[in-house]
Amino acid sequence: MKQINKKEILRCGLVFLVAIAISGLTAILPIYFSVPRIVYANSVPTFLTTMTLGPISGMAYAVIISLVINNVGMGSGPVIYTLLFQILEAVTTGIIWSKKGRFILRYIITVCCLTFLIKPFSYLFYYLFNYDSLKNRSIFLYIFEMYKEYLTMGWMDTILLYATGILAAYLIMRGINTITKNENKEKEQ
Repeated sequence: MKQINKKEILRCGLVFLVAIAISGLTAILPIYFSVPRIVYANSVPTFLTTMTLGPISGMAYAVIISLVINNVGMGSGPVIYTLLFQILEAVTTGIIWSKKGRFILRYIITVCCLTFLIKPFSYLFYYLFNYDSLKNRSIFLYIFEMYKEYLTMGWMDTILLYATGILAAYLIMRGINTITKNENKEKEQ
């Protein structure tokens, strides 16, 4: 029978508490202040949860926080294609961060994958849920046109969003890991 690891439970609890606090702040701050997209995108908590606890936890967090924020009137309503894309972001990030070590390599791969490789899925999800409003355009033509426009104009904002969000989540993750390790050492003495 496996023993319950108190240090791991503490670490998981801290990750969820910090993620919830960040989500709350990113939901409230734009109401009172003009904030950059990096702040209100709410990607840092999902990245933190995914990078620390894995893709399933990240997916669950994205779904739960979306439901909570939308049910308390802070969100823009449940937008299923956006939620599906957030789940895909969590899965991709979780798979890349499932191995330890080589921070710089994983960081670059994650930022590039999210910015360039999974972006067409956002257009696919949008198309599937808004087919009627797209004037019977072919799915492949729509995705091609949108991705072409994205590559000529929009990718720089996206790469900045992912680069800063993943870096912030990584730094928070390292802080939580340091706190839980130090607390465990203090209890052993």
